[in-house]
Amino acid sequence: MKNTIISIILSFIPICIFSQSIKDTVNLNQVEIKDKNVSFIKNEIKNEELKNIAIRDMGDYLRSVPNVSGVRKGGTSIDPIVRGFRANQINTQIDDGIKIEGGCPNRMDPTTSRIEAEEIEKIEIIKGPFALKYGPAMGGVVNLISEKPRPFDKNQIHVKLFTGYESNWNGYREQLSLYGGGKKIFYHITGGFRNYGNYKDGNGDTVNSSFSKYNYSAKVGIAPKSNQNIILTYKEIHSMEMMYPALPMDELEDNTRIMAIDYNIKDVSDKINSAEFKIYNSNVTHIMDNSERRNFNSIVSPYSSIMRMYADVNAINTGGRGELNFKAGKNNMALGVNYENIRKDGERTMRMINSMMDNQTIMNLWNNAVIQNYGIYSEYKSTYFVMAVRCDYNMANSDDTLNIIKSGNVYFGDTKSGYFNFSMNLCVNKEITENLIAGIAIGRGTRSPNMLERYIKFLTVGYDNYDYLGNPQLKPETNNEADFTLKYKSNKVGSAYFNIFCSYIQNYITGTILAPSVAPIQTMTAIGVKQFTNADFAVFKGFEFGYNSPDSCKFGVELTAYRTIAAMKEVVRYNYSGTQVISKTTLEKDALPEIPPLESTINISYKLFKNKLIPKAGMRVIAEQDYVSKAYYERRTPCFVLANFVLIYKCNKNINLSAGVNNIFNMAYYEHLNRRIVGSTYRLFEPGRVVFANLLINI
Repeated sequence: MKNTIISIILSFIPICIFSQSIKDTVNLNQVEIKDKNVSFIKNEIKNEELKNIAIRDMGDYLRSVPNVSGVRKGGTSIDPIVRGFRANQINTQIDDGIKIEGGCPNRMDPTTSRIEAEEIEKIEIIKGPFALKYGPAMGGVVNLISEKPRPFDKNQIHVKLFTGYESNWNGYREQLSLYGGGKKIFYHITGGFRNYGNYKDGNGDTVNSSFSKYNYSAKVGIAPKSNQNIILTYKEIHSMEMMYPALPMDELEDNTRIMAIDYNIKDVSDKINSAEFKIYNSNVTHIMDNSERRNFNSIVSPYSSIMRMYADVNAINTGGRGELNFKAGKNNMALGVNYENIRKDGERTMRMINSMMDNQTIMNLWNNAVIQNYGIYSEYKSTYFVMAVRCDYNMANSDDTLNIIKSGNVYFGDTKSGYFNFSMNLCVNKEITENLIAGIAIGRGTRSPNMLERYIKFLTVGYDNYDYLGNPQLKPETNNEADFTLKYKSNKVGSAYFNIFCSYIQNYITGTILAPSVAPIQTMTAIGVKQFTNADFAVFKGFEFGYNSPDSCKFGVELTAYRTIAAMKEVVRYNYSGTQVISKTTLEKDALPEIPPLESTINISYKLFKNKLIPKAGMRVIAEQDYVSKAYYERRTPCFVLANFVLIYKCNKNINLSAGVNNIFNMAYYEHLNRRIVGSTYRLFEPGRVVFANLLINI
């Protein structure tokens, strides 16, 4: 019955389009699909949207963007997935080039956890290998841009205060900003904190999900001349006592420091339009333990001992970029370079206690591991045509002393590797009619393996319950992608876009089981050991549709629908008796795990009292996910429908109020990508009904 209802709702979406009468952008929750180059999808979310909704975590918010989902492991720090691409397959960064290497092997601290919604000026999401200037881009780019200091004609000072509250969590967040200056020197100083308790799901069950965070930053701008800007940035983010019931350990504390210098100059000469340079350093200290788990102080099945775990990781990312923009006839061309140096070191201490023993072991997670990437790129751009190329040299090394050699096969040995990688894209757009533009984009994006895939040692870091072993000799992955996009705009009908894409992934990185004689299990609850290896290829394909009514209409409608499917050419399914492999079967075109199902959204709004009062209602419809991986024993997830409501009141240009309800009907549900609670087969459920209120004062 639920599937029938969802099918009816999904089929109803296209019919709704013709009930409205847009300007030059498709605006989906302030997500703008820009004109002229429509061959690939670039979503742009502005801070105007963020201030009116409940956002405790940027990764959580990004799940509202079409074809963007996320892996939930706790109450916060949801790990984004774009069109099925994850982790370093997506180039996620802050402020046009600052990169952060997380400390947790299980990615409880992705880059999106290092910036808060109250700091955001805008978010850019480029889907596919079509933005090469920020570094290797295989599956896409997520660029989280914070507010920058800007010059003023006269010296002045402004204050911005944001405060928000959410029920269920009994959570609150606050941010205070001070900004101002003059023509030559200007600044933006901000700081905030948030504290959230455990939430209850739709069944009324309490989920251990509490967390606390605080941040502060200062940006100072200097304008030596009217066409030049220098911006100095210093930022710290601290989090503590963050609960992750779907992971073996919780986050005890995380301390991140970011420093950056930006220099921009415009109108350099008749030929050179502009030049920009950035250097940065990010330093992460990440500490985890299991002190809040039952097995820390007592013996819990299936363990035969008290188990106390502690991990401490330090990750440093240093880099920079430079770009020169100049005229090429009537068009523009860019030439740039990038550099990134990642250094990571950390260890895990495990103490096992019972009546017979008190044994402590220390394992290196990373031992002075280093990855360096040198890149050069060029881009040519006209109104309807874009072409870009990029070359990278990636090299890695580690002080690991682990050697695994069996029957002449080296499974883990030489830690040095170096690769030359080539990426490119070509985008062509055609204005078919005054209202209709078509675009085709073809791209190739290559990325080298990350720290986890190269050097991790015997930790359960995947969807399945296996210990994973890194592979220093992994080959780079390459995404060969084609996108076709249609965009229609009309002042009478509205604006809509439709995109289809297909990606052919060479040397797709996955896991292969190792025999116990090669690599015995190190984690008691693991069912075996897998090593990261390169498969032949995988295929991703999907579509995305969106419609938005014009801003000039009092009655607004926003519609989206999207789906991604992904499969491997050939994969081995291992059959078990208990934890013993008794046979194996080769499957063809088996689905990849953790691919989200078909989803659609419907949002309506109405502008009252000259746009001062705006009620908005939304419905999110998620189909059953029965396209699951047999090789990974992935479970299906049921369909569900969510309803949300928010009321926005713009008191004046300085004060903005909003209040609303998420999950109005208190549905008990979980997303397909939510992980299982450790020690059980139960999925981590999403929060039940949440009532929220926000206040923004800007004077």
